[in-house]
Amino acid sequence: MKKKTFIGIVIASCVIVLSACSFSEEKSGKETNLVDKTQAATKVETKETDNREEKDSNHISKDLSETFKIDADVVAPESAKIDTLMAKYTRIDEKKTVQLLFKDGVPNKEVTEDNSVLYTDKETIMNSMTNAMTFEKEEYKVLQYVTDGFSMENEVISALPKFGNVFKKENLDFMSREDALKTVREFCEELSIDTAEQAEIYALDSENLQKCQEERKKEEIEIMKNSGVDPSEEVGFGYSLKDKFSKDDECYLIVLSIMEDKLPLTQKSYEIMEADRSMEGGKVVVYLSDKGIISAEIDGLYQITGTDTETSKTIIPVEDAIQRLYEIENETLSTDRVEVAKISLEYVPVPYNDNYDEVKLVPAWCFLNKYNYDDGEKNNDFSIERVVSINAITGEEIK
Repeated sequence: MKKKTFIGIVIASCVIVLSACSFSEEKSGKETNLVDKTQAATKVETKETDNREEKDSNHISKDLSETFKIDADVVAPESAKIDTLMAKYTRIDEKKTVQLLFKDGVPNKEVTEDNSVLYTDKETIMNSMTNAMTFEKEEYKVLQYVTDGFSMENEVISALPKFGNVFKKENLDFMSREDALKTVREFCEELSIDTAEQAEIYALDSENLQKCQEERKKEEIEIMKNSGVDPSEEVGFGYSLKDKFSKDDECYLIVLSIMEDKLPLTQKSYEIMEADRSMEGGKVVVYLSDKGIISAEIDGLYQITGTDTETSKTIIPVEDAIQRLYEIENETLSTDRVEVAKISLEYVPVPYNDNYDEVKLVPAWCFLNKYNYDDGEKNNDFSIERVVSINAITGEEIK
């Protein structure tokens, strides 16, 4: 039992310690930013950065106070009227998904006690849940030690560095990024999943995979030595480490938001503590190599059952939502600084009855905020990110 406890501490420590390889790279001018400063306040049809693609994007840049600043793209459709949708959890089309992902025959099927459905063969496993699906092939396992040390752009509750800090390569030899994105979109279309225009795309090249694996091993070994533990048996515990990464291990990581009617579904999930309920955001995460899809995760699968005819369709202006956000932050901020880095109009799930499988999808102004804290000591400032969602009908915070 003591050994298991220690392993948990080590793994948690490795998660908290930011990967050295992530910050040894200098940030280039094409790092993952949502705005080109030369196009501030200018509407663009399609704009690409190294890891982001945005459509119909405006920009707001202004200071509301000494501690509250906005420097953000605003991603929203033209329409000022958006329906509130009635929805319920749904499963993925399992038959179609198995046909697309299991190329070597019919997998074994097992229904678990929690009503998940497992499909397995020798090297592949797929898990179909109430409103989500995961899929993993053996080829992905050698990447996981590295990929678990990073976070995606919209993973804000994380101390881990972003993929875009390190993986800046445009294209891999086996396929262009454009064709990779097209392949993943076609996969989603086959499953009747509509995806948003914006996408995160990262080319995981063998050189940086090797570098990051070695850096994480080095950090882990150092932690174990400082704790008086022999690292020879514990480093990389639970993972399949690769001696040497090659071109055959390279892949694209592609993250897509799921569209529901006119808006993307928020990627943020959140807990309603008093109701003991989890509200699930949605996204598609795919790792694509020259062998095809080697890992996939689809969250937030909803079936739209109608519209809420009793709720107004009129969206409050983004300026009103900003003012409400400013009021909320002023209730808690002292001398710490907050910067709004992105604003988007998204569907956010909210409960409306006691059925855990039924929700309303409410249009909301979602603000990606960066909080910069000063603890009073020299060179010891730090920052965190979180998303604040303002109901775009009522102007109240969704939490």
